[in-house]
Amino acid sequence: MRRLKIVNSVVAIVAMGLIAGCYESPTGPGQPALTTVRLTLAADSIEVGQTTSATVTALDQYGLPIAAGPAKFTSSSPEVATVNESTGAIEAISPGTAQITVTIAGKTAQRTITVL
Repeated sequence: MRRLKIVNSVVAIVAMGLIAGCYESPTGPGQPALTTVRLTLAADSIEVGQTTSATVTALDQYGLPIAAGPAKFTSSSPEVATVNESTGAIEAISPGTAQITVTIAGKTAQRTITVL
């Protein structure tokens, strides 16, 4: 009987250790890692000659904002809309659509802007 209680106690302690070891807490010992990049446009459509801005947010594995290094913005159609590669400032050049893309540490996000 005593042996059975000891075995049950050991099993319970091992199980608790395994469960605790699998749990990752946002405040736990794990280092934040970039997992998601979000891109937001101040306006989805603008007229020729107008400007707007693109804003980027880097998120870690817990969905929390983190500092993740420099962002690089690009436009798929600079003849329609140009974007400053470091600030995200967008200028409408001619009617059409362009994909604005931001990249941080290999992670990307895109949004479409329409120039009227």
